[in-house]
Amino acid sequence: MAAINHNQKSSKLLNCTQSRIFIIAFFLRMEMNFMFSDLSLAHLTFYLLISRYQLDGEVGNKFTIHPLTGEIVTAGRLDREEQSSYQLVVTVTDTGEITASATVFVTVTDINDNQPQFEIPSYLVTIPENAMAGTLVTVTRAVDLDEGLNAENYYSIESGDTSLFAIDHTSGTVTVSQNLSDQTGEFIIQVGVSSGPGSEVMYDLTTVHVTFQFTVQANYPSFSVSGRTQISLVENQPPGEIQIINANSPKVGTSGDITFHFAGGNEANFFSLNSQTGNLATQLTLDHEVQQSFHLWIEARDGDTPPLSSFIDIIIDVVDQNDNAPVFEEESYHSNVTEGGSSGQEVIQVTAVDLDSGSNSRIRYSLSTHADAFNIDIDSGTITTRREFDREMISRYELVVEAEDYGSPAQATSVVVTIDVDDVNDNPMYTTENFEGIVEENVAPEQ
Repeated sequence: MAAINHNQKSSKLLNCTQSRIFIIAFFLRMEMNFMFSDLSLAHLTFYLLISRYQLDGEVGNKFTIHPLTGEIVTAGRLDREEQSSYQLVVTVTDTGEITASATVFVTVTDINDNQPQFEIPSYLVTIPENAMAGTLVTVTRAVDLDEGLNAENYYSIESGDTSLFAIDHTSGTVTVSQNLSDQTGEFIIQVGVSSGPGSEVMYDLTTVHVTFQFTVQANYPSFSVSGRTQISLVENQPPGEIQIINANSPKVGTSGDITFHFAGGNEANFFSLNSQTGNLATQLTLDHEVQQSFHLWIEARDGDTPPLSSFIDIIIDVVDQNDNAPVFEEESYHSNVTEGGSSGQEVIQVTAVDLDSGSNSRIRYSLSTHADAFNIDIDSGTITTRREFDREMISRYELVVEAEDYGSPAQATSVVVTIDVDDVNDNPMYTTENFEGIVEENVAPEQ
């Protein structure tokens, strides 16, 4: 053991979706045999020139290690919503008091163990008796503590008059589905939200009480534009003003003072709205590849008691820029051709993808090398032969294939395709290296 350095250290980030991970730190080897999840046990087995094992770091009451075998097991239930990762330090000391250590980063993967919950158990809403189709009723919102697909909420109207109301399945926005005329009474609709894939769906319900208010329509705030507003913004632009939302009230004094508010669609806080001026702006950079559009609801509220409100919805389309180059599905490609084969034979197909949209995502393929020996289809990326091959002349070709998009300016990337020429028995084999013969002089040709 004298040849081993003291206090040797290593670290490893364990992606717990992997079923088997190895760490080698000089004379320390760690093997991860099982995958962590919220409810599963995990075993980390250490093999080394043995002595004593000790576990430190964010251990708490969640992990223990066997002092002789080095086996780490979970000692308590792991909950990603409480703590999503742990940093453990394993130290081993041999009989000569020489030590080595390894840092183990453990990530707890999510399971769908939390149901979505509405922020409000019931909604009380008042809308005009003559509300037009598309008028905002309310925005129901549920929160799910899980992540990824387990936290994607789907909203639906479970009961009530679905002929009068509609709901956006993604945002939970409830709107009037048809033009109303002197509508009276109270309507109750039940909204449900579900999350999680397949049979793992979790569920919650809320109630929306809608009362139709008799009032002179002219008393409501009115926007300078009516109906839905469509705005296009190019992605990757720095945050800044989009437009000014204008509304006014027929009321005088403070009762006619208008303030502006988000009524829905800005849960991720991509946008800001000045409550006094109506200045709508982006406060985060928009990325078309992350989200292609936003549906915002803006409320104009007067200063009366109780206040009257009007709503307008704005669709913001995020316009794609050619900010992604094509990416080949493989880091490199390899195939074979047989020497002596005819031209036009298919060799291999290469494929690249581009995360952009429209013409920015269309790809054309070309050969940068050996275009005299091979063709490539500009659209499909299929490589074919242009002639016969002789392995005894050239046994391997290194093709450089370029994938270029149709954006402006275009972006391109390349990949190497190795093509080996397989041998066929097209050369005679001689049994001796030297041959002797006798030819008489003055013999006529071809005799």
